[in-house]
Amino acid sequence: MNSAQPEPDAAVRTRPKRRKAKRPRRRDEKLHYVVELDDWDWSFMFGVSPMKDGSEGPYSDYRHLEFQGKLMRPAAVKASRVEIALLPDRRLNRPERDRDQPRSVGSFHLLRGVLQFTISMPADALSDLLAMMIAGRLRYAILEANRPHYGQGLVRFYRLASRHDEDDLPPDA
Repeated sequence: MNSAQPEPDAAVRTRPKRRKAKRPRRRDEKLHYVVELDDWDWSFMFGVSPMKDGSEGPYSDYRHLEFQGKLMRPAAVKASRVEIALLPDRRLNRPERDRDQPRSVGSFHLLRGVLQFTISMPADALSDLLAMMIAGRLRYAILEANRPHYGQGLVRFYRLASRHDEDDLPPDA
């Protein structure tokens, strides 16, 4: 037998592969978005539902509260303008929401420098929010959402406030 050839067992023996450490998916990373509000509007529409199957009931009822503002953070997201649309939903009032298992309360997309959030809110909170806006008390929106992936992501929670303290949030990513 030729001594240069390896034994049959040696060719089969291999080291077990090491598992690569999993890095967290960057797009699942949560960022805190802080928006300084500078304008708002409320629109109301009511009428007969265009849905013939009755899936939304006999009426259409839209009461959108819309904010505009300037993005203060995160610095990594480049947006010249922010628009936030709050959409009241009766299903989010207590106790209707107790069985929910939500992944998000809304979504956003970034297109041509405009960051647009579309967020659900309990319908019974609308009158309180309108009163606070009329009184000029709400100046900031603080949102926790994904890092943009292809210019979009999901919103986990949001807060509207009269003041904002940067120390209340984790460092800007």
